[in-house]
Amino acid sequence: TATPVASYYNSPLLLVEKSNIPSSTKNEIKRLGAKNVIIVGGTGVVDKNVETQLKSLGITKITRLGGSTRYDTALQVAKYIDQNLYDVENIVIANGYGEADALSIAPVSGRDKMPIILVDSNSVPTDVYNWLKTESLKNAYIIGGTGVVSNNVLNKINSITSQNISGNRLGGANRYETNAKIIEKFYGSVLEKVYVTEGLQLVDALSSGPVSAVNNSPVIISESQLTSTQKSVLSKKTTNKIIQVGGVVSKSVINNLRELLSRTK
Repeated sequence: TATPVASYYNSPLLLVEKSNIPSSTKNEIKRLGAKNVIIVGGTGVVDKNVETQLKSLGITKITRLGGSTRYDTALQVAKYIDQNLYDVENIVIANGYGEADALSIAPVSGRDKMPIILVDSNSVPTDVYNWLKTESLKNAYIIGGTGVVSNNVLNKINSITSQNISGNRLGGANRYETNAKIIEKFYGSVLEKVYVTEGLQLVDALSSGPVSAVNNSPVIISESQLTSTQKSVLSKKTTNKIIQVGGVVSKSVINNLRELLSRTK
């Protein structure tokens, strides 16, 4: 949910522990000469010790966007965007525990100015729905199959958007199929770059979100092999730059991407 904010500010998403800033993150904050930090998450996930350490690094402004749950935090991020960055007219909906789906749509969310709203599989949290109703929404996309975001949720969101979103579900049998459908829907045939990350431990995909959004580039998540749907979608696209994020991406996936995305194929 942080990606649209980070990409708007052309800023990185840096990772911390609950009570500590790792030295690698401290060094990057120093290198950037940053003075303004937005913490995404409540004190249960990023506590006050981190704020203290940030101040000792010379950070003069700290803004926290966080609630008691991930749903609350996503709502606080969306409200911040609406009040400070741009009028929220379009959104994407993802399951609060479907991190892979949210991370696959995150670069699009940042690029196209659509906050990520988190929901339960069969309901929209009351506070979230009440706020969305006030926003005069035009359009929304549902990320994931009916097993993770039910038609009940789709219909509820459809009742408050001016456009009919009944055909706006992007979901497959698993996270990789959903990833492929997002790339198929939101990216053209010529890609400046693609970012590829491991698909189970998703922290690398998280870090990739803002830079992918700024570069109008998708994040491909993968395991040991690309799925047939990913191959089918990517075979219709080309790029001359593949960026591996993290050290655990399969070599066969990288080689496969070279073949599928080659401009000389």
